[in-house]
Amino acid sequence: MVDTLLAVSEKLMEHLVPELTKHSMTLPQFVLLGFLRDEDKPLAMHEIAIYMQHTTAATTGMIDRMHQLGLVKRTMTRTDRRVILVGITTQGKRILKELSKTLVEWCKLMLTLLTPEEKTAWISINYKILGLLENQPLTFEGVKKISAE
Repeated sequence: MVDTLLAVSEKLMEHLVPELTKHSMTLPQFVLLGFLRDEDKPLAMHEIAIYMQHTTAATTGMIDRMHQLGLVKRTMTRTDRRVILVGITTQGKRILKELSKTLVEWCKLMLTLLTPEEKTAWISINYKILGLLENQPLTFEGVKKISAE
């Protein structure tokens, strides 16, 4: 069962990466763009680094590349010019919307393979998994604990 879940995830990534490549984007950049859109306000570089679980230096490099692509904009704070705030641009939002639309179409296509009962079960299962992922960090120790219950 786990092998199947991993295989599906890998296949989805195999399809997503070429879509990202059309926009010269990487998967981490796509994830960050969605985060910046959802936050709906510019964030300091250290906040982004914490979210991405990167060093500030690695985050700065990623933001530099995204800035060159026109996906994000950088501004200095008025109180401390050393602090750079990063926000999503209109172009970043447009590209993210386009990629999200592609993902929705893929999901709709995959769901056509399921019966109404399977769709109901699939949605229920995914809500349970989503609840788990949203409510606790997914660590090896945590998974072992859940598996033992």
